[in-house]
Amino acid sequence: MPTVRRRRSRALAAPRVSQAAVDAYKLARSIEDAGEAEGWEHEGGRHREYLDADRALRTALDIRPWHPTPLDVDGPEPAEITGPGRCWWDGWPRAWQLRVALEGAADADE
Repeated sequence: MPTVRRRRSRALAAPRVSQAAVDAYKLARSIEDAGEAEGWEHEGGRHREYLDADRALRTALDIRPWHPTPLDVDGPEPAEITGPGRCWWDGWPRAWQLRVALEGAADADE
């Protein structure tokens, strides 16, 4: 016998941010702020360290590779949506929410 299922709207839950996520975020932001995120170590940059921090952040926050991280977003809405990668753009609101939570936790840490 068939059943009728009701759709539930699921609002974004408040993010839970661990200390490991805050530490990885602070490290990655400090590398970005120093302008060393793009150059590899043999060029005087810290790109490998930045990628390691990004991976640690993804792991701590359970972010899949095809979704943006809090390091990727710079506002509550993307500037423009282009290309076929809708999944990346669909993850923007959660990444922004996580960034706000991480910024708050990082400020409270200092």
